[in-house]
Amino acid sequence: VIPGYDVTTLGYTLATLFLYFAIFRYDMLGTRELARDFVIDRVAEGVVVVDDNGEVVDYNQKARAILPLLETEPQTALGQILSLMEDNKTLNAEGKKYTPKENVLMDDERAAGKVYMLTDDTEHYRHAEQLTREMMLALSKTVDAKDHYTNGHSQRVAQYAREIARRMGKSTEDQEKLYEMGLLHDIGKIGVSEEIINKTT
Repeated sequence: VIPGYDVTTLGYTLATLFLYFAIFRYDMLGTRELARDFVIDRVAEGVVVVDDNGEVVDYNQKARAILPLLETEPQTALGQILSLMEDNKTLNAEGKKYTPKENVLMDDERAAGKVYMLTDDTEHYRHAEQLTREMMLALSKTVDAKDHYTNGHSQRVAQYAREIARRMGKSTEDQEKLYEMGLLHDIGKIGVSEEIINKTT
């Protein structure tokens, strides 16, 4: 199990979602609007419902908050979701990362439409990024350890690169990318003999 990635929450969400669609389809007890207010709009994930013609027919409040375009241009918003899925990318909104997932709605063994869920995977990606950064730091320390004259050199280069990027007005994302490149700029030293690296003449 990946730390911070709670699949139980996703299971509860899916169960709630299918309960909603049962209510919606059969209009059980005439509670369609009640279902929307107290079930689907309470789900933590964004939910977008598409019919078998590929038309957006419904979405919840969370989906509208993540993708405001749903309200005015639902098909364009759907196109964005499909594009993200095709490129295996996340949707950045509200300071979080949402992963789009597709579920097929079945009606008597016939596909009756699709449900797209926008799941908050922010913590999952944060843990992955933290692990990647720790691996880069470990590699940079391994490289620097081969040359006692330049111990800590890679981290200093990384810090200078990030600071220069900041002063140039680059985005935080670009600054962090340059920092990571700085950490690994001497990675080729790992394959060079210490006798050569530390040679004095």
